[in-house]
Amino acid sequence: MDVAVINLDRSPRKLEEFAAANRNTITFERFAAVDGLTLSKSKLVADGIMHADLDYTPGAMGCAMSHFALWRRCIESNKPLTICEDDAQFNKDFNRFAEEAIAKLDGKFDLILWGWNFDSVLVFDLWGISSCAAIFDASQMLNAIERFKQIPFTPTLYALQRAYGLVCYTMTPKGAATLLARSMPLRPMQVYFPGLGRNLPNTGLDVVLSDLYPKIMALVSFPPLVLTKHERGRSTTLLERPRA
Repeated sequence: MDVAVINLDRSPRKLEEFAAANRNTITFERFAAVDGLTLSKSKLVADGIMHADLDYTPGAMGCAMSHFALWRRCIESNKPLTICEDDAQFNKDFNRFAEEAIAKLDGKFDLILWGWNFDSVLVFDLWGISSCAAIFDASQMLNAIERFKQIPFTPTLYALQRAYGLVCYTMTPKGAATLLARSMPLRPMQVYFPGLGRNLPNTGLDVVLSDLYPKIMALVSFPPLVLTKHERGRSTTLLERPRA
C-alpha cells in the first residue's frame, strides 16, 4: 500500500520515533506537513477554505491543510492512499488485513479508519441493529502498546459514525473528492457525539469528518489496527493559538 506519514519539518525526532516503532511493519513515505505557523488565516478565508470566525489553532489549520493536500494527491494518483500521523503505532498484521480488506471492497468505500484517539468516544453502526458507542481507557492503553503491536487478531469493519483523531485511515479517490467538496469552507459547527451525550464544537478536521462519516461510505476497524499515544503535551495541533 501507499502510506504517507504527516510530519513537520521541525519535528524530526517524532519521525525517528515513528520509524523505530514501526520498523519491519510498514513501508512509508514522509509527507512534509503544512506548518500552521506559516499560514495566513486571512488568505485561507479569502480563498474560501475557512470562515473568518472559525477558531482553529495554527496547528489545527496546518493539520487540515496537510490532509487536504494528501486528499488531492489521492485524486491525482487515482488509487487508494493510506494517511497517518507521526505518532501512529501499527499492529504487526496491519498490512495483511488492510490489503485484504481493500481488495475485497474493490473501491466500494470512501474511507476506512484504522485507529482513533482513545481518550474520547467511538461510535459505529452495529449492522443496522443499533448505534454502538465505545469508551476506552487511554491510560491503560499506554501501558499495552507493545503488546498490542504483537497481538494476532482479525478485526471487523463497521459503518463509522463518530470518532476523534485521524491517526491512520485509507481513502479512495472518490472518497477524497467527496470529502474535499463537503469539508470546505471549514466553519464553526456543533457535532453531536452519542456516548458523550453532548454537542462538540469544531476545533479540528476530525470533528468536521465526524459530521460527514454517516453521510459517506466510511468504515472503521474494530478493534483498531493502529494506536496513538495522543500525547497532548507534544501535540502541535492542540497547543498553538491562532493568529490573524
